[in-house]
Formats: sequence, structure tokens, C-alpha cells
Amino acid sequence: MKETRIFFGGVDNSELLEFLDGFTDRKIVILSDKKVRENCLDKFSAICQFKTSPIVIEIGQGDSEKTIKSAEYIWSELLKNKVSHNDLFINLGGGMISDLGAFTASVYKRGMPFVNVPTTLLAMVDAAYGGKTALNFGAIKNQIGNYAIPELIFIEHDFLKTLDPIELKCGLAEMIKSSLIADKKLFVELSDLNNGQVPTLGSIKGCLKIKQSIVKQDPYEKGERKALNFGHTFAHALESIRLQSGSSMKHGEAVALGIFYESYISSKKMGFSHLELIKVRDIIYRHYSHLNFEDIDFDRLLELMIYDKKNDLGINFTLLKSIGEYKIDNYIEDQVLKDTLMFCKENFNGQLIANK
Repeated sequence: MKETRIFFGGVDNSELLEFLDGFTDRKIVILSDKKVRENCLDKFSAICQFKTSPIVIEIGQGDSEKTIKSAEYIWSELLKNKVSHNDLFINLGGGMISDLGAFTASVYKRGMPFVNVPTTLLAMVDAAYGGKTALNFGAIKNQIGNYAIPELIFIEHDFLKTLDPIELKCGLAEMIKSSLIADKKLFVELSDLNNGQVPTLGSIKGCLKIKQSIVKQDPYEKGERKALNFGHTFAHALESIRLQSGSSMKHGEAVALGIFYESYISSKKMGFSHLELIKVRDIIYRHYSHLNFEDIDFDRLLELMIYDKKNDLGINFTLLKSIGEYKIDNYIEDQVLKDTLMFCKENFNGQLIANK
């Protein structure tokens, strides 16, 4: 898998402009949603200094848009505008846009070059990098997709100023996950963030460095890349429950709950200490106290966990040995999963965590 170049916005955007000069005589397509188009498109266009106006395709907001129907609409717009496989496709938006846009570009006329320009914290630290594309199918999370590498990723930290507090929280969950699997110092730094505070560019780069290192070892998720799924086995199942009920849940919120759920399993199966479990609960609860585990049905959760792409021999988790150290490929029995959900219901919103 080729390495993706990552450019950061600033006073000097010459590397981005040099790349775009290679498409001077080509059509440029920008995929976005209404909110991002209103808040970010003008600034991004000014940075890029486009010679001709790009073709802008706008879709709806939210994970419920990450479907075959949306992909068909995008392909129809590309055909209507006579877009070639040699033209350039730019995903300007959050994780849903990069997942959907990368997939549609990667198969349109057997593939066209694309660029990811993440505008949310979650997309900057996770979704835009790594080559995964995804669509939801049958109201189940990320069942369709492939691996497709963007030509480059352009990160403009100022885009974070356009985010609602809940969008910042969604990205923070992925940052917490990265710190828990690989960087205790980063976890301490994130633990000092106030509710609603924008993470520094340095901490964002730290998370990207973690993901780059892991993806370089295992680009197609045969081994170590599974570490990046910490918190996600639970999260994807919970998101699917919400999709099927017609009330979709933001990915980062589901990951936040998944981190606590899978940290408790780690304490039961990997010797993850009670003190570290309290630290995890405290950082999650500080930023996500509006969430809870109360209405989650275990039987439905278990059924949907099985659909996760990692689960070929059983329900497979990445678990923590300690903060900054993980172990992949842990198959956990159903009773432990049920007991864990009960523990989370009883302890997430409490002042103290029982040492069970």
C-alpha cells in the first residue's frame, strides 16, 4: 500500500498548490454536505486558488447517508458532468464524507484519484487516513467497502472552529482510543482537556503518527491494525442498533461508550488495573455524561457484534494490558459480555466504580 502524503494548512500551502497544478486542465469535483459547504468551502477554495470553478456535489448529513443510494447519486452526477477517471475527486467533510466519497471515487470508471480534506476532528485523526472506505448496508454499519488510498490528505486546523461541541467530542473519542492503545503521555495530555476544548495540532499529529505506524505494519488489517478497533466492536453494534431504530448515533459517541465497555473487559481478561479503569471512566464521563448504557438490549447487541468484520471465529476484541499497551485477537465468551454490559449500566454514571 502506497504511503499517503499529509499536508497541514498554514502560511505556506505550496505543496498543496503544486499538487493541484497537475490537474490544471482537468475537472475537479468536491463532495460535501450542506453544513460543510457553508462553513468551509469558501476558505478551502481560497487556499486552493482554483483556476476554474469546481463541480460541487452536495449530499445530506449524517451516517444514514452512507449508503448505496447516495453512491448512485454521486455516480449519476459524475456522469452528468462528463467526469473522467483522470479528473480529481475531493472529499471535503467529516468521516461519513471520506468513507462514502473514497468508495465512490475508487470504483468510478475503475478508479479516479481522490483527496481527503477532513473538516471534523474525527476525520482528521482517524477516518481520512488509512485507506478504508465504507458504506452501511441493510442498516448494518460498514458492510460494503474496499481499500483505496488518497493521493493526499490536507488538514486545516482552523476548520475545527466551525464544529459544534458534539462534533469535537466525537473526534476526541478517537483520540482517547489512540492514546489508550499506544501513548500513555498523550492520554495524560488529553485527560487535562476541559469539556469542549479544541485539541492542539500537536496532539492531532500525535494521533496520526500512531495510526501511520500501525497501518504501515499492517495495511490490510490482518494483524496489528486490529488494535485501532479498540472500542469499536461494541460501538459498531450500538450504531447498527440505532440505525435500525431510525435514530442514528454519532460514531464518536458510540466509540466513547465502547472504550469504557471494552476497558472493563480488559480488566477482567487482561489484568488492566482498577485504577486505570477509573481513569478511563473519568475521562469518558467528563466529556460524555449525556450518554448512558440504559436502553441497550444485550441480545440485540450480541447479534450485531457478530457482523463485525473481525469476527470470523467468534466475537473478537482488542483489549488493554495497561494504558499504552494492547493485545489483539481476544475472543470473549457471551457471559462476560453480558456481565460487562450490566457493569457499565451500574457504574458509568456513578461516583465510584465497584472493584468487581
